[in-house]
Amino acid sequence: MNKKAAEAGYKKTESGIVYKVITEGAGENFTDGQNILTKYKGMHIDGKVFDESQEPVAFNTKGVIAGFAEILKLMKPGMKVEVIIPSELAYGADGSQNPMTGEMTIEPNETLVFEMETVGVQPEKQPTK
Repeated sequence: MNKKAAEAGYKKTESGIVYKVITEGAGENFTDGQNILTKYKGMHIDGKVFDESQEPVAFNTKGVIAGFAEILKLMKPGMKVEVIIPSELAYGADGSQNPMTGEMTIEPNETLVFEMETVGVQPEKQPTK
């Protein structure tokens, strides 16, 4: 992971997330509490995909792993990044299990890689009359 931080175009946050902007976005950065429409592909460090969205999915920064929330707040609508999230900002020592099978999806202390593209903020639903 630290090798990527030294490569051209990659940046490292204070917390240890390494990321590269693939496509710049426009407008204001996202903030806490917003439901951010995001296309993503989650991968193990070896590149094997463990989760991927076909359509944009709404993520609230308060309901995702710390590293995912941190990078979302650095992004703007239309931005696409490659992100390497260290274990302590992902699932840490516990890892993550499939609730249906009990199979480990994310191993304990695993570094994760995401390709993320933000679309915008999910419009709030208007109350029906």
